[in-house]
Amino acid sequence: METYLHTEQATAVIEAMTPCDYLPRLSYFLDIAPIDHADYIRRWLFAYATIRNGWQQSLHLYRELEDLAWVNDKDKLQAAILRGKAGFHNVRVRYIWDFIEKFHSDPDSFFPRAGETWVSFRNRLVGATHPGDDLARAVPGSLPGRPHATAVW
Repeated sequence: METYLHTEQATAVIEAMTPCDYLPRLSYFLDIAPIDHADYIRRWLFAYATIRNGWQQSLHLYRELEDLAWVNDKDKLQAAILRGKAGFHNVRVRYIWDFIEKFHSDPDSFFPRAGETWVSFRNRLVGATHPGDDLARAVPGSLPGRPHATAVW
């Protein structure tokens, strides 16, 4: 998958950083990091909720999904998505259920590998979750209440 990101300038800035530059912000970044698999799944859910939606629709759908009470029951997932009223109901059920099954079968594959760039990581996950389908470039990165992080790479 080809990427159109030009990261040279950002890479140079990051490589030039010293501990004095990032230590004051360290607690913030530690605070937004996923704590466990459930938190990581919620980030994916928010990414799925934002596809073809405005902020309010995305938030409403995410709120219907965030408790994960549906995680072992596809009918409950469908009911939550219908309550979310965000459209593309059948597609969202199929994609989210497929993601949950893949995540549960191999959760480690959904985390960056040693030495893997963020772009390669994103591309690998997009390819693994929906081969041949450019559903979205949305990857977990933001949750409601944490607007500083970005949900799209």
